[in-house]
Amino acid sequence: MTSHNRRLLSIDEAYLLRRYPELARLIRQGYDPDEVGRAWLSRARQNTSRQQFQRKASADEEWEQAKDVIHQVLHTDNPEFQVIRGLLFARPGISTPVLVSTLSLWMAGHLGMSLSIVTPLVAVILYEIATGEERPLEAAG
Repeated sequence: MTSHNRRLLSIDEAYLLRRYPELARLIRQGYDPDEVGRAWLSRARQNTSRQQFQRKASADEEWEQAKDVIHQVLHTDNPEFQVIRGLLFARPGISTPVLVSTLSLWMAGHLGMSLSIVTPLVAVILYEIATGEERPLEAAG
């Protein structure tokens, strides 16, 4: 279900590239955001204990789920995500750093993953949204 009441969402791509230099390096090397997200998640899974990954899904499945959750929050009226939408859009003009931190903290709890793993993934997903053409840069409001 998609909203007819939309809010424009501004994502500062330059901030994401400055804050996450590894993202910038990989993008310059020609990797697309999906490749970056999957690789980061795979690397995180190899370098952390199994306790930080509560589900038995593969890195690809977790990456797709993370992207879907962000899409549901930002692009739909799905009532399951109304609380996080309320936090994000309580004030007009949410900044990219606040967007990253709020979504990351919420998503870590929602997906049962470590905040240190989720935060760069959220940054990649937001970069993908900001630079992608397949979805409008609008948020359900």
